[in-house]
Amino acid sequence: MKSPGVSFEIGVPLAIIMVCGIIYFLLHRERKFRLYQIKKQDEDFVNIAESIPQMLWSATEPGEAKYFNNRWYEYFGLIQSENQDLNLTWIKYVHPDDLESVISRWSRAKNEKLPYENEYRLKGKDGQYRWFLSRGIPVKDSHGKIIKWIGTATDIHQNKEAIRAKDELLNLLDQEIAARKVQQTELERAIKTRDEFMSMASHELKTPLTSLQLQTQMSKKIISKEGLSAFPPEKLIKLIQTFDNQVTRLGRLVEDMLDVVRINQGRIPINLEIANLGELVTDTVEKFNSASGWPREQDISVSSIDSIEGNFDRFRIEQVVFNLLSNAAKYGDGTPIKVEVLAKDNTASILVHDKGPGIALENQERIFKPFERATSSRQISGLGLGLHIVSQIVAAHGGEIKVKSTLGHGATFIVELPYVTQPADLLQRPHLSAVSQIGQSL
Repeated sequence: MKSPGVSFEIGVPLAIIMVCGIIYFLLHRERKFRLYQIKKQDEDFVNIAESIPQMLWSATEPGEAKYFNNRWYEYFGLIQSENQDLNLTWIKYVHPDDLESVISRWSRAKNEKLPYENEYRLKGKDGQYRWFLSRGIPVKDSHGKIIKWIGTATDIHQNKEAIRAKDELLNLLDQEIAARKVQQTELERAIKTRDEFMSMASHELKTPLTSLQLQTQMSKKIISKEGLSAFPPEKLIKLIQTFDNQVTRLGRLVEDMLDVVRINQGRIPINLEIANLGELVTDTVEKFNSASGWPREQDISVSSIDSIEGNFDRFRIEQVVFNLLSNAAKYGDGTPIKVEVLAKDNTASILVHDKGPGIALENQERIFKPFERATSSRQISGLGLGLHIVSQIVAAHGGEIKVKSTLGHGATFIVELPYVTQPADLLQRPHLSAVSQIGQSL
């Protein structure tokens, strides 16, 4: 029913306006309610953020720092300011070694919209760095769009230090175990070397003793049957010479073993006196050629200059040359031996060349150690002490010994000695270094 004087057409716009007003009112109220909720949520977030022991942060959707709780400011000793650039403020406290990791992991989390986690060091107000575990998650709206990031930084420094201390302890234990294994290996090797040495020494000592025993028994048997007439002068001289050869060999073996004991105790005597090295070497070569137990047909040539005078222990230098000649004779198998005595810049050199099988490079250091040899003891007799004794005597004179050799082309042993006449100085030189644990195990 129409109202009198009112057009129906005029009522339609008015209704629309009223509806729009109602809708606006409802939307405005909803907006205010939402703003209230957001404010309430922010207040709740801040209250929670200030009540936890961790440093808490939030960032915008692009990842720009927006908020840090008071724990954060307290750790760095900073005061909150509206003009602070939070992005620049926190990044400068990251340890330089961790900065690249922090930036790259944060960038990856933002780009891939994934949770963020990292461990890094931050410098506090005391100037010390502490380890923190930082975690962040993206906050999304109902449509799955990221609206912000929130996260925490938890102090894990004590855990890190405990892990580091544990790792250091484990490393020390590993080192100790490795050292014990090395000691065990060295001890086993020393015991094995000692046993091998005792076996070699027994064999080397038994050989001349057996020969003496056989010669003595045969001589007694002949004398009991034929009387002393069975030994005319020339035969008796030959028999005595045989006895002398074996006794001399025994004497050398015993002297070598005594020298090792003296070396081990650091008390081998070195008696220095002025001597002509060339004459000393030449005399020793002659003695070697005429010594009992060596083939007289051994071809040894000597070349020497005359004016090499210095402070030398005559007996020990003779021992050096004798041992080198003995070594060359054994390994050279009767081939010629060449000996040279040279001098340059107050250094005298004794060179002994042989034409033996040569020495492999990997053995050229080892052969100067006690009981070591380049070949098996089954091939060449001896205790493996001669070159070690030589090296120690040379060292006691302030010199050194080395070898130059290639397999199949012989070897040259080079002894270098100072020869300036300075008895007071040289007499103060330490004598021989102690033999290693191997020697002590004898």
